[in-house]
Amino acid sequence: MKELTFPVALIAKIFKNEDGSTGIQHRVTSNLDHDSDHIYEIYHQGWRIEEFHKSIKQNASLEKSPTKIARSQRDHIFSSPSRLLQP
Repeated sequence: MKELTFPVALIAKIFKNEDGSTGIQHRVTSNLDHDSDHIYEIYHQGWRIEEFHKSIKQNASLEKSPTKIARSQRDHIFSSPSRLLQP
């Protein structure tokens, strides 16, 4: 971080795990306008999006999709989950 040419904030959050042990999460941000609680709130919102993408990828069989062009990929991504909604 010494080589950065812009200011950043290093945020550490200490938490207790379910087993009683202590953990620590570190975040680095160039957004200096928010407090640490707001930075973690933004992080968790982004994490929910990652979990959604992981679920779509697994449940829509995107890895096995034979599509190679953008249009057919969009069609496959849309139609795969909608098949789950059919009775």
